[in-house]
Amino acid sequence: MFFTAILQLEKQLIIYIKTITSAWISAGLQSARMKQKINFLQFTNNLLGQGNPPKTKPYSLAVTNHIYFRILINSLMKEITEKQKLLIEEHKRFFKRFQEKYKSVEKFKIINDKQRFSHLLSGTKTIKSIYDNISKHFAYGFNIFKILRNIKTKEEITHTPLLNNLLNINGSHKQKKLFYDNLLKRLFDCDKNIAYFSDIQKDFFNISAEKSTFYGRLDILIEHYSKTNPFVICIENKIYANDQPLQLERYYNFLKTKSGQKILIYLTINGKKPTTAPEKSQDYINAKKGIGNVSISDELYNDLIDRKIIKLLSYKNDIAKILELSRKDIKSENVKEIVNQYNNLIKTL
Repeated sequence: MFFTAILQLEKQLIIYIKTITSAWISAGLQSARMKQKINFLQFTNNLLGQGNPPKTKPYSLAVTNHIYFRILINSLMKEITEKQKLLIEEHKRFFKRFQEKYKSVEKFKIINDKQRFSHLLSGTKTIKSIYDNISKHFAYGFNIFKILRNIKTKEEITHTPLLNNLLNINGSHKQKKLFYDNLLKRLFDCDKNIAYFSDIQKDFFNISAEKSTFYGRLDILIEHYSKTNPFVICIENKIYANDQPLQLERYYNFLKTKSGQKILIYLTINGKKPTTAPEKSQDYINAKKGIGNVSISDELYNDLIDRKIIKLLSYKNDIAKILELSRKDIKSENVKEIVNQYNNLIKTL
């Protein structure tokens, strides 16, 4: 058992020494001792069965070579350790030179980038200075309708009262029929119709907002009681609100109680049509019971469109155009500024 263990240890040492010796030979070390190690490499091959084994007793061979292995290992490790020390020192010198070079390159880049960013920052400051100067004179961001919270989309607080005042020929804007006449130009292609609705006698003209009637509350109602050209214009103002059951149908029934020509304007952000349904449909039947949002039957809607009684207008196209057409003829700078701000608000709806 002891002899077997010695032989196993010997084989492990031989494999280890072969590895070290091969590495040492490949490194190109030349010395007198090198030949001995090469001979010893051949000797280890013999021990492993490669070549003719020496005529020596196994036990004495193992013990003798074990001592020689130890001496050789110490010698090799010493040389490798010295070589590693030299290599480590060389690496240290290399990295030191690299760090010094890297620092100089980084310093150059920082200086160069600083100059570039300095020029960029200087240009940015110049642009900002110009912008601030322009903003000081024009203050594009100052809009009374945007500053006052929650009025941008409120029909009854913002849009209906303002439109009511602008379309009023006796409004506080003091521009008389300016806005009203431009509304007529958007409503009619025929000059005859424009002339009919434009020929207004001041004493017979009336406009009201949020007009309560048996048929519902009308957002804007314009009436002209003249015997020569009576007419009535009803504006249903829809920003984001849904249609109410038979709303337009009820408003048309109200218009039928008036004399003269009749116009029912359905005003929305983009000029969409109201919610309709066939008279025999369940949706329309529900609307007659006050359920749902069908505003008018398909049949009545198509009839009123053909007769040019219902007009679909939009804020983004029609009201914006009315304000733009009116702006060039506004005499009051105060009114002109309010109209500009309101027109800018409309673009953001």
